[in-house]
This record gives sequence, structure tokens and C-alpha cells, in this order.
Amino acid sequence: MTIPRRQFAFAASSSGRSYAIGGIDDDGNELFDVEYYDSDLDQWIQIVGIPEARSASSAVGDDNGNVLVFGGAINGTIADTVFCYVAIEDSWVKLTPMPVPVRNSVAVFSGGSFFVLGGTSMDGPVAIVQVYDLATGIWSVGTDLPEARYSHAAVVDALERIFVIGGYDINVKRHRPFTTVNA
Repeated sequence: MTIPRRQFAFAASSSGRSYAIGGIDDDGNELFDVEYYDSDLDQWIQIVGIPEARSASSAVGDDNGNVLVFGGAINGTIADTVFCYVAIEDSWVKLTPMPVPVRNSVAVFSGGSFFVLGGTSMDGPVAIVQVYDLATGIWSVGTDLPEARYSHAAVVDALERIFVIGGYDINVKRHRPFTTVNA
């Protein structure tokens, strides 16, 4: 990457680009900066920054080459904001806020919906599964994860099952095995 960063959102889009979004720089500042990796040029390319600097957010690409960014931290406050990077226009659009602000969550796209799984709210780790329908702009709440967790990963398989892997739980703050969620 052209900018050293940590606690940034990372997402791959259907166009084959991999994006690094926001995060914290070496001086501890939250970043607006966004860049993607161009495999043809073998280099990172900076693009228009996200409208609000943030760290610890989650991101995922959709089927149209766009990337959605969910929540995160802004100056120590946990955000409910959602932004969509519209790749064809190289611009950001603010979408409907999340019902529960979270950071250190994970997001996946499956069956036309975005799933924001777990994370940390102002009250601590959560098990909530927040579901966003991009077509209607409406949020709903799915079945909770079996336990609260944060700083985890997730993947969707060919049967559209969501596997939540690792992270920390609320009780003993240790790494956790995987959990399956039906999309």
C-alpha cells in the first residue's frame, strides 16, 4: 500500500479490485484515504477518499463492482454510518445508517443482501446480525450469532451459508472456532 495503515477495512469487488479503506496511520490518525490494488500494474492506486475518516470498519463488495463500508470508529465514537463507493463514478454515497453502531464487525454479501455480523458496540461485544437490502435501503435484524464476537472473519460458500471464523468472544476474550449462519 502507498500509505502504511492498520485497523482498516479491506474488500474485494466483483471487478477484481482489492480496496484498503481508512484505518489508522503511523501517527495514530484516522484516515480518509482509500486505495485499490491494480494487479495489471502491480501497484496500489489512490482514489477519492471516504467522506469521514474512520478505523475498524467492515467492508464488502457487491455484484456491480461497488464497495459498501459499515460503521467503525470515528474519533473514539462507534459509527452507524454506511457508505457505498460507486466505482464507475469514483464517488461515495451515504446510505441508510445501521440500527446498531458497531466496529470490528465483519460484512459479507449473499443473496442480494449485506450482512454485518457481530462487532463491538458502545456497550461491548455483540452477537447481532444486521441485514441490509440495498434495493430497498431497509435494515432488518437477523438471528443473533451463538455468542458475541469481534475482530473475526466471515466467508460465504456456494450454498450461500455464511461461515463466521475466529475472533474474540465476550467472556474470555479468546480466539473462537467457526460458526455457520444461514443467509
